[in-house]
Amino acid sequence: MYDNSNDSISFDPTGVQEAQGFAPAPAGKYLARIIDVTTDGQTQDGYSRWGLRYEFAAQVRPDGVVTIRDDGKNWAGHGCWDNLVFSDKAAGRVKLVLGRLGLDMSRKIDLTPQVLLGRWAILEVGVEEYTHEGKSRRKNAVAFAGYEVAPRGVVEQLVTSGKAPKLVAERPAKGGADTSFDAARYEHEA
Repeated sequence: MYDNSNDSISFDPTGVQEAQGFAPAPAGKYLARIIDVTTDGQTQDGYSRWGLRYEFAAQVRPDGVVTIRDDGKNWAGHGCWDNLVFSDKAAGRVKLVLGRLGLDMSRKIDLTPQVLLGRWAILEVGVEEYTHEGKSRRKNAVAFAGYEVAPRGVVEQLVTSGKAPKLVAERPAKGGADTSFDAARYEHEA
């Protein structure tokens, strides 16, 4: 199907079916890592809205057992976005999310994208339908209070084995996995 040379690729599309869309991961709980943070969003009322981009690393079974995919793909490409809205009305949810991500909620904090990047949580996600350019689509979405503290031992295992999702800024075109475990990025024992 593909013929690769130094600076070009020859593609023969005959016999290949067109994609029908990207299927979201099934509804459930996933161990996920924040791989990107956007800070340029704003609500209709003018409040700051940050986007948290998560990538799934493992699935959490109903009995609480975390199952890591053994095919090395770690649900690659599967994940979801969630938003933090910095308004008085949404302050309770912001506190819940930040606390489950391991931040100290007993004092004032100065929040930056760097504080959030690389943090882990167990997310309860569903599948939502939406319309984009007139077509019905589906995506994963985090439940309103769908955050739990991630188990430190599993996070350490994923990172040291090279199966942890890499941050967007750390993703090289080619190269090895980051196998260092930074305990400072993980403050909760679980």
